[in-house]
Amino acid sequence: MKRFSTLLLIILLLNACGDQKIDTAKAKAEMEAREIKKVSEAEIVTEAMRLGKQVSRSFQVEISIEGDNKFKSVAFEKKGNYETDHYFLDQPNDLEGKALAIFEAYQYNGENDIKSEDVVQKLEDGDTFLYSKPSELNGKLVGVWTIRFQRKDLVLNIEK
Repeated sequence: MKRFSTLLLIILLLNACGDQKIDTAKAKAEMEAREIKKVSEAEIVTEAMRLGKQVSRSFQVEISIEGDNKFKSVAFEKKGNYETDHYFLDQPNDLEGKALAIFEAYQYNGENDIKSEDVVQKLEDGDTFLYSKPSELNGKLVGVWTIRFQRKDLVLNIEK
């Protein structure tokens, strides 16, 4: 009886193994994606700037027939999630904290004919990075583009 039980157990184990093939390349990639990455704050900011520049290449401000300024964002294939927005210089909308301070700096630069540059700031919550870029129409500053990146998405996007 003991031999029969052992034989039955071996047959069941062999049968359970079956013909399952594992895609080793996919498994290796998944394991590497789960590895703990140690990245500095500077690397995260650099990645936010790189992605911000890449995403914002498709942003455009247009003049409509009615004379109103309009903006549009062309679709961009991305890794991770981010939020884009546009604020005209006379409409800060729902901005607050550091985001509002950045907007006001762009507003001041526009009023005083000072050249504005792209900038990345870590927001108050510590998990959100705000990339902002001046929005110009015919060489004149008319607004600010913003892209919000989450720290997690930026870290996962950094190749190490």
